[in-house]
Amino acid sequence: MKPRSLLFSLVLAACLLAGPAMDHAGAAEIWNSGELATISDSSFPMLHGMTLVWQARGGLAGATSGNTDWEIFLCDLESLQVTQLTDDDSDDTLPQTDGEVVVWQKHDPAGGNRIFLHSLSGGGPAGGVMISPADDSDNFGPKIASGHVVWTSQLVTDSYHPGRIMLYEAGGQQGARVISDPAMDAGDPRIDGSKVFWRQQQTDGSVALWYYDLASASPVARQAPDRFVCNRSGSAEGAIEVLARRDGADSEIFLYSRNKGLTRVTDNGSDDHYPVISENHVAWVADGEIHVADITGFLQVPGLQPQFMLPDSFTARWQGLAGADTYLLDLSTSSDFSSFVPGYHDLDVGATTGFDISGLKEETTYYLRVRAVVNGEITDYSPTVTVRLCHAAPAGGHRGGRMPLSGVLRLLLR
Repeated sequence: MKPRSLLFSLVLAACLLAGPAMDHAGAAEIWNSGELATISDSSFPMLHGMTLVWQARGGLAGATSGNTDWEIFLCDLESLQVTQLTDDDSDDTLPQTDGEVVVWQKHDPAGGNRIFLHSLSGGGPAGGVMISPADDSDNFGPKIASGHVVWTSQLVTDSYHPGRIMLYEAGGQQGARVISDPAMDAGDPRIDGSKVFWRQQQTDGSVALWYYDLASASPVARQAPDRFVCNRSGSAEGAIEVLARRDGADSEIFLYSRNKGLTRVTDNGSDDHYPVISENHVAWVADGEIHVADITGFLQVPGLQPQFMLPDSFTARWQGLAGADTYLLDLSTSSDFSSFVPGYHDLDVGATTGFDISGLKEETTYYLRVRAVVNGEITDYSPTVTVRLCHAAPAGGHRGGRMPLSGVLRLLLR
């Protein structure tokens, strides 16, 4: 049997060996936890949309637990309001969020590690509610996506017990349940919007990748096929990767995409590490503080292309950008966009991924680009697409009154 592997981040060896990075004009720091004088050792940030969570020692004004144990904190990046989610004498660590709930691992010296959940909509008890089994088990490594929480649970007794993958649905009627084979050791779960993945020991002693399809009407655990790859990482958002890279004596934060290569986010004398990304923000750790930067100026709408060509019209299509509120479209007969086709300069086409463009001239070359508005900020332009409208359909006709792309369109990306 061929080995199976689980990939959680992109390997950027080629870009790491490249020359100097681009300027960092596309990123601007908007907040850091150093503004909170009563907490320290901030670490392990996690982002989802406009929600940031992390762990730190100490507490906000009014906290009673002291400064020695770990607590969980939350920052709303729209209002920059900070909330302390835990305030007790246990260590609360490894927070995760899907923007609706926050989960974390709580260590109780008398009872091992438990998994707790806090709903951002309110209504739950202070400090969250325990969702892991109330048994002699150790629970660790929670992950969350779309209201589903997964983690590893292992019974702790005088004899050995295999690790089990647990699944809990926030707001559901069911408690946590085992989804892996309880007789085989399992661990390292990951989750996206539709599937849970984990590694599981086989009867022959080897280790294989397994998955659980949340979208199935009757989901069951299955072994993943050969060459199955999962890329689910807090350091990746679509086609963009955020990474820490040595730059002389310290480590700095960079963004990477195929279109733009490397772009510098930080340039300081601190060791910047543990970067995460969501929509138009990145967060990282430096000198015991959490830093957050807006990277909207770096983002580009991906996959722009024309479709359904006619002599006087075509449809512009593109891939959605995470967190986009709307898209702005430009159309010009000048490659440098020194002028625009009337009505097609920053045309707001809404939160869609396609738009019909009509009233154009035959035998004319047009230049098309799109940018997005993400959380109120405007992205960089997409790569420009060149569209040549022809007078007549090629031999063989066309389907549904629309010309096929072949023989009609020449695409140039710059």
